[in-house]
Parts: sequence; structure tokens; C-alpha cells
Amino acid sequence: MLFRILPIVAIGLVFSCGAPQSNGGGKDIFNIAISNVEPDSFIDFGIDIDIFNVDSTVRLVDSEGNEIPYQLEDRNHNGTPDKIFALVDVAPSSTLEIAAVSGGNVMRPSARVQVFNTIDGSPSITHTYTGNESWAFGGIVMENDWIAYRALMQSPFAYDVIAKRQRPLVLATVGGSVEPGQPWGGDVLEEKNTLGFGSPALYDYSDIIPLSSFDSKEIEVLSNGPLRSEVKITTRGVPVRDEKIDVAVRWILEAGKHWAQVHVEILTVTDLSLQVAFGMPRHPDASDFTQGKTGEVHFAYTHGLQSSGGEQLGLGLLVPGVFEIDHYREDPSSFYYLATPIGQKVQYRMLAAWVQGPLNIFDEVDFLGLVKGYARAYDLPPSVKVSFPQ
Repeated sequence: MLFRILPIVAIGLVFSCGAPQSNGGGKDIFNIAISNVEPDSFIDFGIDIDIFNVDSTVRLVDSEGNEIPYQLEDRNHNGTPDKIFALVDVAPSSTLEIAAVSGGNVMRPSARVQVFNTIDGSPSITHTYTGNESWAFGGIVMENDWIAYRALMQSPFAYDVIAKRQRPLVLATVGGSVEPGQPWGGDVLEEKNTLGFGSPALYDYSDIIPLSSFDSKEIEVLSNGPLRSEVKITTRGVPVRDEKIDVAVRWILEAGKHWAQVHVEILTVTDLSLQVAFGMPRHPDASDFTQGKTGEVHFAYTHGLQSSGGEQLGLGLLVPGVFEIDHYREDPSSFYYLATPIGQKVQYRMLAAWVQGPLNIFDEVDFLGLVKGYARAYDLPPSVKVSFPQ
């Protein structure tokens, strides 16, 4: 199996408050302990820490004195960072100790992720969709050092796969075109009249309801690399029977992974028994919707000659076992998972690998190995604990 490295990562969410101001005196602001009880290494494991009153002079240093690159995020756009995100490697059956120290020369990471939310020639952090815009790449694109995904900003508002032949970031150099068959890669998924790949929709008893009929869409770039990008798309006024439903989707891409993570939240309080639907196109030259479970994570995939150029392409979905899921079998053009929300929310991951991509995954066995490796990492990530000096 060509799973040469272990790009198996999970996000550790730790909520903290009241961190002291970094004053440049080398003072410990907080400490992080990342514990891995598994027999496998975690490469590029993402640590996501809420912060308060911490400025850009903070350094992350491990117990051996190595500085760890990170990105600061101002997710509410008020001019003050509210998150630190870093990628670390964690050895098997070990605990990685990291100190956040004020002052000194901060190591800035190279760009490994980028988002393109370029409308009428200009990047946009926040935008209300009108339908009259000219979007670079036809929609919102997020690229990392393995792959890229796109959220189309036109009907059917599907997600699709932009594949690359090499790992370096390339989309900033291609002039806004992701047409298939270009030397660097291109659009490898023909979504046609389907919802594309991993695109969230609502399910009401017997009907799949795409988020393509709506009153408004609000787009917000919550972070834009260099290690993680996140875009929030809020769709308001989706018609379901005689109601209008608002849905927020957070779409996340980290460096070093084939997967993008999707968080769906039904914002409207309703008595309707809504589920969240997501899936992938059916293709006559690909395998059936094959399902399995690794630990407490459900997975499903297809693999075969299903790219837009008739090449081998694997598509996979990962769903935490905490969600009750079903398989919707009635649609002739798509396979769907149906997930029952918990607290109006559903979370899952979508991943793809193209035969010409950097991993050169040639057959279904290799792709299944990739899917299972990511499922294991999703199931049993390291734990992250943050503590503050007394």
C-alpha cells in the first residue's frame, strides 16, 4: 500500500480564557500536552487553541527547544487574534510537551494551504451572494499540498475535486482556470446534475433538498492559511415544505491531508425531522458505494475510472460513529449518506485521491488503505490539554 507517510490528523479543540498578555520577557503563557496512546505516529496533527490577549510575539517551543510554526487567526475580524493553530508530529505512545512563551523571533510557516474567494477580481473576506458576481475559478477554492476542493457558486452549488500532480501550491499561478487536462492537474470530477462530492443537503422524509434554492447566501473566510483555511457559508431561506430553513456550513482544509472537514448546522428551530444528506456521484465505471467501519468511524467510498478524463479517482466519506446514519438508495445519479443531527449539527470528512496525484494511488486496495488510515486517525486522535502557570 502506497501509504508512505502517516498523514493522519485530528483537530484537538481546547477552550481557554484569561491568558496573560505576552510582554516579550520570555514568560510562559500556557503549556500544551499532546498525548498519543496509539502505536502509530501522527504527522501534521492539528492543535486548535482558543486564546485571549495573546499577541504575535508568542512562540511555541517543545521540550527540546525546537520552535513550532503556527498561525494566528482573527476569526471574528475584530483585529485581535482569537485562535492559535499549529501542526505537530506526535510519536507513538508518547506525550509531546509544548510551551507558549512570550517574546523572541517567531518562526512563520511556509504557505501550505490557501483559499480563493475572489469576486470580480478582488479577494473577499465577507460577501453576500447576489448571483451576478464573476468568481475566479467559478466559486470558492481551497488548496493544500495534496489536493484542492471547490464550492461552485452557481447551480447546482456542488462541491467538486481539483486534483494536482505535484505537492507545491499551484492555483495562484494558473490564471483562474481549473479546466480538466491541464499540465498541473485540474477539475477531475464531473458533477453534472448531482450534488457533487460531499456537498451538504437536507433530507425531509423522502426528499433530498439541495441548498441551491434560497433567499440569500453569506460567505465568510474565517482563516486563510498558511496551515489551515476555513470558509463559512450560511444559506438562508431554503424551502422545506411550508417553512424556510437556514443552514450554516463550515468547510475546513488543513495542510498535509487529503480530507476536508465539513460542519453542518441547521440554524432554524423547527419541528421537522430533518437529516443532513451528503454523498458522491454514481459512475458506471466506478465501484459501488462500499461501506465499512473502523473503530467508531463509518466510512464509504467509490473507486474507478470516474474522473473527467476517464482516469482512476477515489472518493471517500468519513462520519463519526456518534451520528446515526443511513444510506439513501433512491437517487439514480448519486449515492447519499443520511446523518441525524445532534443538537442540530452534523460533522464529516470528505477525501479524494487521483491516480496522477502525488501519492500515485493506482488501485482500489491502495485507496481503501488510505481511507482506513484516515478513519483510524479520526477515531482515536491524540488528546490535547492546555494549562496555565499558577
